[in-house]
Amino acid sequence: MNIKVLIIGPEDTPYEKGFFFFDFIMPDNYPFAPPKVKFCTLDPNVRFNPNLYVDGKVCLSIINTWSGPSWTSAQTLSSVLLSIQSILNEFPLRNEPGFENEKDERCQIYSDIIKHETFRVAVKNVLNNIPVTFETFVPIVNDYFMNNISWYMAKLEELSSKFEKKILYSPIYSMKLVCNYKNIRKELVTYYTNICPKDKLLDFKSIDQNIEELEKNESVENKEIKKKKVRTPSKLAKKYPE
Repeated sequence: MNIKVLIIGPEDTPYEKGFFFFDFIMPDNYPFAPPKVKFCTLDPNVRFNPNLYVDGKVCLSIINTWSGPSWTSAQTLSSVLLSIQSILNEFPLRNEPGFENEKDERCQIYSDIIKHETFRVAVKNVLNNIPVTFETFVPIVNDYFMNNISWYMAKLEELSSKFEKKILYSPIYSMKLVCNYKNIRKELVTYYTNICPKDKLLDFKSIDQNIEELEKNESVENKEIKKKKVRTPSKLAKKYPE
């Protein structure tokens, strides 16, 4: 039996609200043997997790692909799904052997890279081109995206102001990228306007124009303040007329 699975990234993690697909093949002698699991939200340049390889391999002791407590007939499909959810955590680099107590900058940089790539690959790319054989999830993914569009836009705006054009490099897995949250946000707005019914459509164009207008006004105000600045008198104030 073949089972298709979608896990939506847990809150407060670099994977939040990303769409992560897994392909399960249940053997004939299940539950006496574990399912074969393949990760399917792929990009050749992104190692989404120490336990999720770029070729789709899923390393978990529970399915006998890694050392540790192995599969038993008491385990179920739910057990495997919970194990996968548990590795999609706040600091995924700590899943790598030898990095369990990692607290330095490498851990944060890796999480920042995964956060960016979740928006680029697990949201933008999935919406535009869902993995083959997972087409049945298209309406589910679209509905979830539309229902959470305000969150996606606000988060991308926040991350853009913090990371835009910043270069992130993780020597672990040799992952390097230039953050481009503005472009991701722009493409998601386009996708949203194309699939959302007109009577429910939020006017992000107006919102963006308002933001641009505010930024222009702030820039003008700052220039005016600079023009009004005068040098402090070198003489005491009492020397001057009131």
